[in-house]
Amino acid sequence: MHDPKVAWDRRYSSGVKWGGSKQGLPDLETGARVLEIGCGTGDNTISAVGRGWRVTAIDLSSKGLDIAEKRLSDRGLKAVLLERDATLPLCDLGLFDCVLLHHVLGAMLDEERRRCVENILEVLSADGVISFLDLSVHDMRFGKGKVVEDGSFLKEDGILQHFFTEEEVRGLFSDMRGMEISIESWSQKGSLKRSRIHGLLQWEDDRE
Repeated sequence: MHDPKVAWDRRYSSGVKWGGSKQGLPDLETGARVLEIGCGTGDNTISAVGRGWRVTAIDLSSKGLDIAEKRLSDRGLKAVLLERDATLPLCDLGLFDCVLLHHVLGAMLDEERRRCVENILEVLSADGVISFLDLSVHDMRFGKGKVVEDGSFLKEDGILQHFFTEEEVRGLFSDMRGMEISIESWSQKGSLKRSRIHGLLQWEDDRE
């Protein structure tokens, strides 16, 4: 049975992974309340706190959170770090001006993705935004691993990766307006194609 916590703890047990990608962060005012889902070892957390945002960051992996906490401390930065499952209710955390969903929904199964989105909509303020970033179906890694669902593959290290279409992203966030969705593709090591989807999403104007 797939156990994401075990898989991510194993991946982070050897230390920092990736080491510093902070792409796609939205423009927010100083003091903005930000909830980061799936913070890992804290790449985006460090950048977000450095911009003067008040950050609450959650992750399934205690190993990842331990690393993130040390990296923040080493830089004299502070954030609220919590070991939480985003497929469970988050209402006790309060309301946020922005929710960061960067490379996290892709690590979930279909039903988990839908529950996660439902939960973050409950904690997004009336004028809040969601920043979404994940791999697209055009990425060269698509199709690699064991097929577990349409567009989802389980890798040898136990990490699940789902690849998104633009239509799928729009469907997940169908309650939102102002969907600024773009697909970015580039070559890695000369010929390997990488591709991801980035979206900025806001509430409908008539939200109560």
